[in-house]
Amino acid sequence: MKCRCPKDHPEFDFGGTLELETSEIQDVSKVDSKDELDLPPEILEDLPPFEERELEKKSSDETPVFDLGNLKYVAIVRHGDYSSSSSYGGVLLDNGKEQMRYLAEQFRERVFGHERRETKIQVITSSAIRALLSAAVFCRKAGVDWSLTQFEPYLWTGCSAPAENYEHDEDTKKTRFFDMITRNNDKGALVFFSHLEFCCSAPGMFLKKTLDLPDEVRETPNGQKVWLGELEKGTMFLYDVQNQRYELLRLEQ
Repeated sequence: MKCRCPKDHPEFDFGGTLELETSEIQDVSKVDSKDELDLPPEILEDLPPFEERELEKKSSDETPVFDLGNLKYVAIVRHGDYSSSSSYGGVLLDNGKEQMRYLAEQFRERVFGHERRETKIQVITSSAIRALLSAAVFCRKAGVDWSLTQFEPYLWTGCSAPAENYEHDEDTKKTRFFDMITRNNDKGALVFFSHLEFCCSAPGMFLKKTLDLPDEVRETPNGQKVWLGELEKGTMFLYDVQNQRYELLRLEQ
């Protein structure tokens, strides 16, 4: 199956096609608790309860003006390595868990610092199992409160995603992304867990919006690339708002 992805185009328009892995991956937005998922017990143990998690399907009609507010860091994470060969699909491999633990350590060191300064963290994850498990492992290692995690089906629009996740046009998807940032700008840091189709364009969109860069610009004022291309699995784009710089973090094998 082919999946539309903006791999080679600096816009969020899903131009071009790219072969991606496919599997029957379950959508947590369709169930009321993790126990309704068709997953082995050892996998369910890795997934914290989510009965009371907020499921953000749509923004309100009133779109706020884009504003980073109190945010000091914005991170975009592509889920860890996972198995798509099993009947339940989307389950993190041991290496995928290690990738998330590494990112959690790096994130904690930068955001909390050695003094363990108080910083409110908001995690927003797609509703696919592989993204949720990535977020859960990350939160546990980083000491981030999982109970505040938001589920966002829009962050999952790949080959195996539910059809309704494609319902918005591309301008609306851009607005939706910036909307989520603005509505959480009272936090110290915001972390998105998503997939190839989002992660290969969202960092560039974010940089252009945040730094108010014209469409034709391909570098930030400090010489960093605007369009980063494909983020490999287990990679974090971490933007330091104060210093207007980003890092790409990934566990090297």
